[in-house]
Amino acid sequence: MNRMYVRKAAGDVLRVACAVVLALWILAGLSACGPGGIAEIEVRINNISQFDFIEVSVADQSFGDIAAGGSSDFVIVTTRFGYAVVKLTADGRKVTGQTLNMGAKRFTYEIDVVDLLAGQLAIDVVPEEDPA
Repeated sequence: MNRMYVRKAAGDVLRVACAVVLALWILAGLSACGPGGIAEIEVRINNISQFDFIEVSVADQSFGDIAAGGSSDFVIVTTRFGYAVVKLTADGRKVTGQTLNMGAKRFTYEIDVVDLLAGQLAIDVVPEEDPA
């Protein structure tokens, strides 16, 4: 068998497998959402940065101010297709980030400022168990 043909066939199989995995991942994400991809989740913010966060919001839901090293209460947030935009002000600069929330209904966002001048946040999305 020609080596070129084997490589092409292996590449085709890999492309199809990747497409199938991607489609299944998207379907799983959409099934976790309600009609139109809308889902209500509970979110808590842990400010793990050295900066106080002012006017924090997630998906346009206000969390108020969160001091450096502090945490918010859980707040109900409405997301679309598992995505939520995080907005805050740190050291007088407006910063924006984005999250993907999959597989749970309750999350803690651990937020750190990576590069304040560039407006870069590190957001670790930690699924939490629903309260009993």
